[in-house]
Amino acid sequence: MAEPRRHHLMPQFYLRRFADANDQVSVVSRDLKKRFTTSVAKAAAETDFYAVETTTGEKSQEIEKFLSVIETHAARALEGMLSGQFPPSDEDRETLALFIAFQVTRGRAHRQIWATITDAGVKMSALMLASGETSDIAARLAAKTGEPATADDVAAVKRLVEDPESWEAVAHQNSAIENMLKAAPQYAPYISARRWRLARFTEPLLLTSDSPVAMWHRTDTRSYGIGLANADELRLPLGPRHALVMTAETGREHTWDLLPHHANDFNRAVAARGYEWIYHTPGRDPLASVRLPPPRPPVEVVGPPMARDLSTR
Repeated sequence: MAEPRRHHLMPQFYLRRFADANDQVSVVSRDLKKRFTTSVAKAAAETDFYAVETTTGEKSQEIEKFLSVIETHAARALEGMLSGQFPPSDEDRETLALFIAFQVTRGRAHRQIWATITDAGVKMSALMLASGETSDIAARLAAKTGEPATADDVAAVKRLVEDPESWEAVAHQNSAIENMLKAAPQYAPYISARRWRLARFTEPLLLTSDSPVAMWHRTDTRSYGIGLANADELRLPLGPRHALVMTAETGREHTWDLLPHHANDFNRAVAARGYEWIYHTPGRDPLASVRLPPPRPPVEVVGPPMARDLSTR
């Protein structure tokens, strides 16, 4: 059988919850300039997005298969939760927490952050490598490569440092996938340890995006950022009528019956977090009453190198 090369950045079972009876979903670009309707099978799909290059030069599709297994278990747990088994069992809670963690790490937004970290880290490493006398640079290069450094090697490092904006360090796709696989299990405990509440609406009002886990904080924390650990709430729409709210508050876990104006808050948070695309049920426009901020600019960070397989372009 042919390997599954069309990889879905958004799980099909999840997007299907926002589709109409014809398995169609409406797609809106994050800048709100493009709108179209397509099938769930075609939405958020990209060739070889999770493909891993092997030592033989071939591409392995095992990661896409692995994600499908996680999705299968999550779909069962989610269906049980929405059919009345809330709060979920400990097993279903862990299953869903891992699934939610992968919704944070599996998309293009997280991969872009990893790319930015890689680029900044390699440039910082080059800067540190090029500091000092020529003999010191040659010695550091030799220590890193295991081979004697020539004068041309030293000159090349100096040129890179003198004009860092003229080149970009690109992480190998294997490195980005490895980061995804490592990060999600680390994130899952922050999700499962929260108090969960199931938000319910009487009308189909909610949308979702390609970065569907919204993070909300009551106070201004822009100096530190909002993440899975310090957000007051994590919000994940589960369909047009349901959302999961994972709060840092104490208290019992229960089902919330919310009003339509609460849906606007959910939609703004989830749509604003979208990296490229927003999704909703055809025939409705949940964005009509939502004012979105402009798309976020690229993240700029500095730090040590965090990837092993790197190339420059």
